[in-house]
Amino acid sequence: MSKINEIVQGFKYVVFPNEKVEKLAIERAKTCSTCEHNVRNRCRLCGCILMAKTRSPQSKCPAGKWKK
Repeated sequence: MSKINEIVQGFKYVVFPNEKVEKLAIERAKTCSTCEHNVRNRCRLCGCILMAKTRSPQSKCPAGKWKK
């Protein structure tokens, strides 16, 4: 899946929340909140907006910090 499709999918879950995806997003956001690559809620490594990236089930952390 391309990075653009991942982010579009993430924004879809922002607009239309899903309980399972929200649990995943909360777990990922906790990790991102203390990450040195998080600059104003945007990943410095990949450039993605974290509100969407954390909600895209297919997305991976470019620093490898999210659980599999």
